[in-house]
Amino acid sequence: MTGKIKMTNKRIINIGALCLFCLFLASVFVIFVCYKMNLNEGESFMLSGPEYVPEEAKKAVVLLHGFGSDGDDLFGLAPYIARGGLEDVAFFAPNAPTTTPMGMGYQWFSDNGWTFNDRDGIEHSKALLESYIQKHICNQLGIGFEDVALVGFSQGTMTSLFAAPRFEKKLAGVVALSGRMMFHEELEEYDEDEFHKMPVHLIHGEADEVVEAEESRIAYSELEGLGFDNLTIDIFEELGHAIDERVINKINAYLKPLLAE
Repeated sequence: MTGKIKMTNKRIINIGALCLFCLFLASVFVIFVCYKMNLNEGESFMLSGPEYVPEEAKKAVVLLHGFGSDGDDLFGLAPYIARGGLEDVAFFAPNAPTTTPMGMGYQWFSDNGWTFNDRDGIEHSKALLESYIQKHICNQLGIGFEDVALVGFSQGTMTSLFAAPRFEKKLAGVVALSGRMMFHEELEEYDEDEFHKMPVHLIHGEADEVVEAEESRIAYSELEGLGFDNLTIDIFEELGHAIDERVINKINAYLKPLLAE
C-alpha cells in the first residue's frame, strides 16, 4: 500500500512538472504571437512619447532612446540641446514599439543576444518611425522631412542609421551617439545622390564598454564607402556609454546650422 502511495505521489509530481512545462511553452508561444502581431500592425500602430512643441515651431528633432529605456530618458536632454539657438525647435521622443524580454523599458528591435540580426524588427521600427515623422510631426507642424533631424543613442542610433537612408525623403541630418551600423551591405547599390548629401555626425566615447568606439569609426568608413560625403565624427576620451556635457554641446553646435530658419 505504501509503495502505491509513493508511486501516486511520484506521478503527481511528474504531472505537475509537465503542467508547468506546458505553461512555460504556452507563455513563450503567446509572447511570440504578440510580437509577430505587433510587427504586422503596420500603420495602425503609431509611436508615442513625450514632446515639446513651441507655438511657432517649424523645425523638429526626434530623439531615439536606447535598449531598455524610454522616450523620457532622452527627452530630459531637450532643454539643454535647445539652449542657445534652438529654443523654437520642437522635440519629440517616442517610445520604441516593443517592450524588452525582461519587461523593463522598450526596444527598437530584439538584440537576439547582442548579435544585431533582427532584420524584421528594425525594418518594422523604420516603417513606424517614417509614419510617425510624416503623420505626427510634419503634418502637425506643416513642415517636411528636410526640417527634421534624428538624434539617436545606442540602439536608437542603430535604428537611425538604418532608417534614415531608407526613408522616401531626406532628413535634415542624423546625430548618431554610441551606436553602430546594421545591414549596411544592403545599401551597396544605393544610388540616391540626394541622400548622400544628408549630414551624419557620429559621436562616441573612447571608454564605451557596451558598444565600442571602433563601431562608430567603422560606421564612418562604411557610410563614406557608400558615397555619403557630409560626414563628421567625434570620439571623446574618458567617456563611456553615456552622454555628458561635451556631447550635449556638440549636438547643439551641430544641429543649429542644420535647423536654421
